[in-house]
Amino acid sequence: MIRLLSLIVLAGLPSVALSQSLEKYYVSGMTAKQLASSIRALGPRNATGTTRVTFAYSYSRVTTKGFAQALNPVVKRDLTFRMPFWSAYHAASPCLQKSWTAMYASLSRHEIKRAQISEGYEEKIRRAILSVGRHRSNGALDRAVKAAVKKVLREHSAAQAKFDRETQHGAKDPKDPIVFRSCK
Repeated sequence: MIRLLSLIVLAGLPSVALSQSLEKYYVSGMTAKQLASSIRALGPRNATGTTRVTFAYSYSRVTTKGFAQALNPVVKRDLTFRMPFWSAYHAASPCLQKSWTAMYASLSRHEIKRAQISEGYEEKIRRAILSVGRHRSNGALDRAVKAAVKKVLREHSAAQAKFDRETQHGAKDPKDPIVFRSCK
């Protein structure tokens, strides 16, 4: 697994993430059928590529008159893209190269859309932390913050799941399907 600090392949990614990385999985084959089989065997379950979005948060606690309150929340987002890498690209036929390039471009756009869905959730998490109000103990405050953040994360997961349902993981995207075409 290779992790790159900068994701050059997928231009146009949101710049607000704490980090963006690319994990490559290596596929092989000299026909579309062989490549598709290699992707199924080595790639993410039920997908050609994935975008993993992870949120991390912290906050300060202030206790006033016996009540704890959350202040100064910091929320960060980590994007990890898992994409196929085909090292035999330059040895392949021009037709297969064209098919791979088109599929990879569609896959890249699909994964960028997944990253874009996650935009704005840092602010929602920040607001959720600040909205929990005052609590009688640090433990009660921490439980309230955790519950508030969990609610936002469920909303994010639902938005991602809706995108997957609507596009069938990109395979049936009405505007830009991820299709790997065979060469004749």
